[in-house]
Amino acid sequence: MKRHTEIDMFSGAVIKMGKELGIPTPYNEYTYHLIKALEEKNDGKFDYD
Repeated sequence: MKRHTEIDMFSGAVIKMGKELGIPTPYNEYTYHLIKALEEKNDGKFDYD
């Protein structure tokens, strides 16, 4: 298993603050989900067979 990024700490915090303040953060949310998907792929959570 590879080491995970610190995406939750940084991008997750921006998303949370944006929601609390009513400010959309679409690019940040996209990047967050993209990196989380890559982490899951690297963990072998996707079955390509």
